[in-house]
Amino acid sequence: MVFHLGAPHTVPYEAAAIFMTLLAYPQYQNDERRLDRATTAVCHMFLRSNPERDARWLTEVSAMWAHIFPTFNVDSELKGFFRKLNDRMHAARIAISFLQEIELGHLPKLPKAMKRLSLNEWANVDLAPDRPAGGDETGNLETRIWRPSLPVLHLAIAVQKILASADNHGNSLNLLHFFLEEELLQQAIDEAEVFARELQKVTRFKWAYESRIQVAMAVGSNFLPNPT
Repeated sequence: MVFHLGAPHTVPYEAAAIFMTLLAYPQYQNDERRLDRATTAVCHMFLRSNPERDARWLTEVSAMWAHIFPTFNVDSELKGFFRKLNDRMHAARIAISFLQEIELGHLPKLPKAMKRLSLNEWANVDLAPDRPAGGDETGNLETRIWRPSLPVLHLAIAVQKILASADNHGNSLNLLHFFLEEELLQQAIDEAEVFARELQKVTRFKWAYESRIQVAMAVGSNFLPNPT
């Protein structure tokens, strides 16, 4: 499925909101109502953290959606949102190690706790700061983090690579910048398709290329109301 982000007169954060919502909740790809609701909540969250940006639009969206979702609560809707994004970045770091093996022709440098390159070994490594090593959450890495991330694994890798590259160059970059800079979001979208093709070469796990969630910057998105 291809999701077209952006429409006439929209601003970067609207497209980024859809992107991040799909990244956090890939299971919403076939549920337009849930996707609309979560995406609007992400826009609320962004605008609330940047009150000088489109404050009037925030008020209008609140009124517009109130009659459709009378019990709509942004904080409740986004409960677990950041944890899920963290899970996607966790899965991306794991996938990147498999891609590095192909690129290098040998095993990449692994955390000391790992004896070999495998999902089972990654389950013993604490990469997600909110999941203690050896805990139940880490032990269920494959079912709680890895499998839910598969439809957007290529997107997660692109975002993680961009963040890591900036960090390596001494720049401070986080997910908020994808809402502010359209070029950054476009870079992630373009590079995601490159990584999608590379993931097909990995033999240590199966990745369904045809089942991936595709996104593109294009006219035609109807997920969000346009500011006027």
